[in-house]
Amino acid sequence: MMNLEEKCQTMALAIGRFMVKFDVSRQKGLPNPLVINDKLMPQEDYNRKIKEVARDQENNSSMKGMPKRKVLY
Repeated sequence: MMNLEEKCQTMALAIGRFMVKFDVSRQKGLPNPLVINDKLMPQEDYNRKIKEVARDQENNSSMKGMPKRKVLY
């Protein structure tokens, strides 16, 4: 039983670290995946939402003259 409790604590710590990083990303503009009553939206919908936000940010960029989606070496 102790082994199970240790695994649960390890998982809880990992989830906590992930949520801290995720909250930082959300504060920087990553869309919130929560819809209603703390339920997550489907992965396909969230992927679509992220693409829309990225497209909007690209269109509203103050650096319109800069090349986009190109790797600069």
